[in-house]
Amino acid sequence: MTVDGTQAATFRRGSQDVAQGGVGDELLAFGMPGTNGKIVYGLRATVLQLIPGRLIVLSWRNQAWDCAIDPDDVSDLPSTVVLTFRDNIAGAEIGLSHVNIPDYKAKIPETGEVGPLSQLVNTHWSLLYWEPMRHYFALKP
Repeated sequence: MTVDGTQAATFRRGSQDVAQGGVGDELLAFGMPGTNGKIVYGLRATVLQLIPGRLIVLSWRNQAWDCAIDPDDVSDLPSTVVLTFRDNIAGAEIGLSHVNIPDYKAKIPETGEVGPLSQLVNTHWSLLYWEPMRHYFALKP
């Protein structure tokens, strides 16, 4: 349900893909064929905590971390994503907290966007996740 649904995503437990992720599993998303034909994933996250229907905590890093204009700025530290889920009068609500995103200046090659990485990541949450999810759930009966 991210982007347009055409890019590969999977959960991996060790070296095996699994249908559903659990604590300790890796989430790999935005997979595209690389130059050698193998899938290259733009997002890697590890499930740190999972309470079904209520909470997902991920250690999260995507390819934008490597797009620093000054290569010496690139951080190897992941960020942390906390997603909360709750019922509300309109149906449901998803809350997002995303912390420890570097602020170094980055340039995204595919789009030409330039700016602090934290701002680029914030913009991409809307473009790559929230809008596609709204569309996805609007189609559900």
